[in-house]
Amino acid sequence: MARGMKALLAGVLGIAAAAGAAGAQGADTGFAALQERGKTAMGVDQYTSTHQFDALPDGGRIELQRDGDDSAGVARIRKHLREIAAAFKSGDFTTPAFVHLREVPGASVMAARRSRITYTFNPLPRGGEVRIVTTDPDALKAIREFMAFQRHDHQAGGMDHDAMKPEPPREQSLAPADTSTPRPGGRMMMGRGMMMGGGMAQMHGDSAFAADMSIVHELLQDHDAITRTVTLLPDGIRTVTESDNPRLAAYIVQHVASMEQRLRDSSVFNVASRTLPTIFQNKDRIRTGIEPTGKGVVLTQTSDDAATVAALQAHAQEVSELAREGMVALMRSVMANGGPMGMAGNGGGAMGMLGGTGHRP
Repeated sequence: MARGMKALLAGVLGIAAAAGAAGAQGADTGFAALQERGKTAMGVDQYTSTHQFDALPDGGRIELQRDGDDSAGVARIRKHLREIAAAFKSGDFTTPAFVHLREVPGASVMAARRSRITYTFNPLPRGGEVRIVTTDPDALKAIREFMAFQRHDHQAGGMDHDAMKPEPPREQSLAPADTSTPRPGGRMMMGRGMMMGGGMAQMHGDSAFAADMSIVHELLQDHDAITRTVTLLPDGIRTVTESDNPRLAAYIVQHVASMEQRLRDSSVFNVASRTLPTIFQNKDRIRTGIEPTGKGVVLTQTSDDAATVAALQAHAQEVSELAREGMVALMRSVMANGGPMGMAGNGGGAMGMLGGTGHRP
């Protein structure tokens, strides 16, 4: 009997240990997915950067710095934080919603009371900070909720105003996982690479997706070095997309060529557009002219079909928004279209980042 009880106890303990290990693996997988989305949104590896979220007497502070010398990474952080400060000031919190796959606690109140909150970007040696200040009690409470959630979900350090002491960062997983795990409420977190090509490519059965997405990411990160004009024609569009940066100019040309080939092959490339499905469905009704300029591309697309013309013109405006606002606009579009999981199944392109895609007559 004693031997039997020992065997039973060992079995129960073994099941409990296995369940605990599975739970830990699931948590690690979920955190890895969040880290990957953070890399997509912020432009730097989250495992080699340090986040801090402070809840302060008059508001809060978001800090992001690289852990080592990385001038390019520091520049991307500073650009990201400037754009975040501007987005938050306007009441746009879709970037944190994208990273966390949910509305972040406190964000809706911060958006509603945005006129009573100031957001100031300050550079730091290896990155920067966004200082958030208010005298409004409701806004202050929301800011503290926002910071507490960010500290928890990012496993980051920072000042907890209620406890009046700093919280150290929790130990992070050293390597991201390549699977997905459910979040509370039935939501799924995307696995590693989902937004940057890996998982999306598998879902689309498209091995070139990652390369195309990488180019789009580079263009969005440096969107302020891109100029773009759109002319709406009676039967279509004419767009001019250029950059004085030779690297970006080459990416522009490469992206247009790739999107043209994708349309020929009916190989849909869509991350956050409602208009590209119509364009792909009507590809044989589109006439496309592509003219390299040395700094980019002039793209002309026309059609005799009214619905197709409307889709081309709407898509051109979508792309112009991306060229103006970069990753912030992409995150907003992704969340407006159901989040990363919603976009994975809607059929259609991050962009004709350059105006659309076409089919040569």
